Amino acid sequence: MLATLVVILDIIFLSLSVLAIVFYVCMIFGFWSGAPFVPSSHKVVKEMILLAGIQEGEHVYDLGSGDGRILIASARVGAQAHGWETHPMLVWLTRLKAWWSGFGAQVRVEAKSYWAADLKEADVILVYLLASRMQELKEKLLREVRPGTRVVSHEFKIPGWEPSAEEGSVRLYIVP
Repeated sequence: MLATLVVILDIIFLSLSVLAIVFYVCMIFGFWSGAPFVPSSHKVVKEMILLAGIQEGEHVYDLGSGDGRILIASARVGAQAHGWETHPMLVWLTRLKAWWSGFGAQVRVEAKSYWAADLKEADVILVYLLASRMQELKEKLLREVRPGTRVVSHEFKIPGWEPSAEEGSVRLYIVP
């Protein structure tokens, strides 16, 4: 009986250790790729959604969607929300949260880099990326999205573009 309990505890400990290692390896990759997981506060998420002026039925893209809080907030106002996230645990967490909150049909998240994402259908793009990636993002936006697409950035500016509106650390840009 005691031996069985020890084996079960060993399996649990080993499983948790493996999950922790996977989590931290993914976090390190996130810093290297330009989008470490640093969640936006609920206040900032609300500011991003309001500043974007999201309308029902619009296609909202979150590049580096983390735990899905921005995707779910977008779905709450009627958007079709699509995210890209490289961290597999965060992808599954987003899917679980979307299903649990009743927005599973409106929220889609892909387990891949946003650099591989096709952005041409986006009406609104929401980002919280490192400053070092904003120039590359600007070039991707100019190549792929329609003029007039709204881009909302938390914290970091898009080089060479003037924001159309600002609220605290949140900026709204309109793609030329």
